[in-house]
Amino acid sequence: MGLPRVLIADDHEIILRLLSVLISRDFDLVGAVLNGPAVLKQAEGLHLDAIVMDISMPGMTGIEAARQLRERGDRTPIVFVSDYVDDEVLQAAFDAGGTAYVSKPLASEELVFALQTVIAGGTYVSASLDGTLVQISF
Repeated sequence: MGLPRVLIADDHEIILRLLSVLISRDFDLVGAVLNGPAVLKQAEGLHLDAIVMDISMPGMTGIEAARQLRERGDRTPIVFVSDYVDDEVLQAAFDAGGTAYVSKPLASEELVFALQTVIAGGTYVSASLDGTLVQISF
């Protein structure tokens, strides 16, 4: 059995490249896309183990893309990566079907662990920028 298959989405190409490098060490990076509609299209036939997705993307947010994936029956774990630390946004992300949240400033330290956790069936919430945990109800 090979490495877990991961798709990533972020509307900033530099961030997309950085996440790609970070992820490709431990996972099979099968795609890197710039928006929500591309996530929906790419996720269809890839048999993914996880999706890493920015919350804020133009045209279709990561939250809306997650919601649409869940509506069509896709249960791939979704790790949101974002600068947002707002409780309402985080709750919306989990309500839409997210299984993890990683703060972008902490991605280099936490993303691989978060992916490993959700692929194993768990959930993960990044420490906020001030070091406290954000409380999410599941």
